[in-house]
Amino acid sequence: MATRKTRKNSKGELVRATAVAARFIQQCMSLSRSRRQVVILDSCFSGAFAEGMSAKDDGAIDIREQLGGEGRAVLTSSTSTQYSFEQEGQDLSIYTRFLIEGIKSGEADRDRDEFISIDELHEYASQKVRELQPAMKPEIYAIREGFKIRLAKVAPGDPRQRYRKEVTRFIHRGEISFVGRRTLDVLRTRLQLETTEAKAIEDEVLEPYRKEFGEKLQQYQQVFTDLLERDEMITDSDRLDLQNLQQILGLRNEDTMPIEAQVTVRFKTHQQNLETYQQAFTTALRQEFPLSAVSRDRLRQTQQQLDMANGDIATIESQITAEVEAYQQKLQNYQRLFFTATQQEYPLSAATRNDLRQQQQRLGLTDVDVAPIEAQITT
Repeated sequence: MATRKTRKNSKGELVRATAVAARFIQQCMSLSRSRRQVVILDSCFSGAFAEGMSAKDDGAIDIREQLGGEGRAVLTSSTSTQYSFEQEGQDLSIYTRFLIEGIKSGEADRDRDEFISIDELHEYASQKVRELQPAMKPEIYAIREGFKIRLAKVAPGDPRQRYRKEVTRFIHRGEISFVGRRTLDVLRTRLQLETTEAKAIEDEVLEPYRKEFGEKLQQYQQVFTDLLERDEMITDSDRLDLQNLQQILGLRNEDTMPIEAQVTVRFKTHQQNLETYQQAFTTALRQEFPLSAVSRDRLRQTQQQLDMANGDIATIESQITAEVEAYQQKLQNYQRLFFTATQQEYPLSAATRNDLRQQQQRLGLTDVDVAPIEAQITT
């Protein structure tokens, strides 16, 4: 078992003196005269798993064989091939937090006999862990009486503990269920708790659930937003990937559908606003190039009405300005050609007219584009 100082040598081999052998713990348990022994292992099988580091499984371990025994129970936060997880911003790991919560709230007392046994605590913590982190599967190994070793006695007289325990029962996906809300209101009155006091208990119990569930929703929303910005349409392949992400995060369709609808509406509105500004900017440049201060003020008002940031319109203005500059250059080229033709021959012959039409087509200009130029020079 790894400790903070466990390390490997240059060949990648474990320095055994820096770790704790399961055999040593077995010996300590065997030498103890206690008839009831409980071991709780909250760690990855192969050692500490820290952010930015990877853990390597060196093989399987049979915890039942090495640590089991009569009147013994072993709780583990994960299987022999899984990792355990921590939650950022929390002092305790996910598994340990729920072990403590089950005892503190009394909710782990599933059979309501006012005692929390090892199997009840395992059942409670396992359910809560899987709700937040489906990849973790806590396990229990027990021999004979081990399953029913009593760990704690529930205090029956504290109304706050009673209320806390009931709050824990009615939590569903980070919130209190509809029926649970009505039930808790009745219980609060019966226990003679102040509304502010009950609300504080609810917030304390719900906080880790809300934070974890909210982070998962934000992750899904970010991925869906990035996908729309990249492809603008969700393909069948994208949909399969999103479903896989949804399963990994432990979210249901009811959780993700509102997110997708909201992001899609926001994305379409943003695209429409971009098109509206693009049209306004193009029209302004067609009428006046370069833009005057008055035209700039009108465009700035349009930008504010559409609630668009400078970064949103920078690409549009850059692209359209380049296109208009190229268009103006074409008009100037045709203007020089037409002026030269009229200087050499006036009125223009059919052959000259035909040559000018070919030049116009080469420049990609329409009759509407060149009409003002010809009218001005002819006059």
